[in-house]
Amino acid sequence: MKRYFKIFYTSIFLLVILISVEPAKADVAPKPSVEFTFEYSDEKVSIISGDLLVCSDPACAEYENFRNDLQCENEHCWTWASRPGVSFAEYHKLVIIFDNRVLESNVFGKQNFQASYDVLIRDDSLVVSENLSEGRRHNPLFVILAMSAILLTVFVEVIAASIYIIVNKTRWKLLLNVFLANLLSVPFIWFVLVEFISWGEADFFVAAESFAVLFETTFLYYTSRKIGISFRQALLLSFILNLISILVGSWVIFVF
Repeated sequence: MKRYFKIFYTSIFLLVILISVEPAKADVAPKPSVEFTFEYSDEKVSIISGDLLVCSDPACAEYENFRNDLQCENEHCWTWASRPGVSFAEYHKLVIIFDNRVLESNVFGKQNFQASYDVLIRDDSLVVSENLSEGRRHNPLFVILAMSAILLTVFVEVIAASIYIIVNKTRWKLLLNVFLANLLSVPFIWFVLVEFISWGEADFFVAAESFAVLFETTFLYYTSRKIGISFRQALLLSFILNLISILVGSWVIFVF
């Protein structure tokens, strides 16, 4: 039993270091994002490209381009803070290049973790307003990113759980329970929890990982106690699996 606690406390120590040193690339978890849906006051015009400006003051007198490209398709544009060092600010401005003119928006803020905006296209300007009453409209690239992260997390934790089972000579039913726990918790974090979070990325990471560990611990305990898994073992296993997925996610983000 002492061996389990040594591993558990070592895992906590490594996780604290990871969060304090590299909070921006902790794992392949949901990232802050913005999505713009355009409404036309007159005739419809084609969007060629766009830029999101990150402003340092309410008047946007000083600004820089957001470090990720703004992706535009049909009547939607979106981007997210997908890499270390890329982040949103308190004030932003939108610049859109149409096939017949270039328009700038008003200065706007960002309240939601995954923010959705309505953009009214006028003859000489863009009017941007954050939609706070409507859930996120998931764009195709976000869904692809989410599914990739879910598959990666499930794959990594299943491999790690297999090693745990072999080393500890546990019944293989535990592997199925780990797989099911991930299928429930990871999509919930990506598609449900983000709808209720308006915090920064580091805060969201702590909330998401805390939920994952607590949910998976409870799930593994109640589904695996008949094969000899205690609550302490379930907690230790859940903590180690999530720590491994965080470390692998950090490496994936760093490489790609």
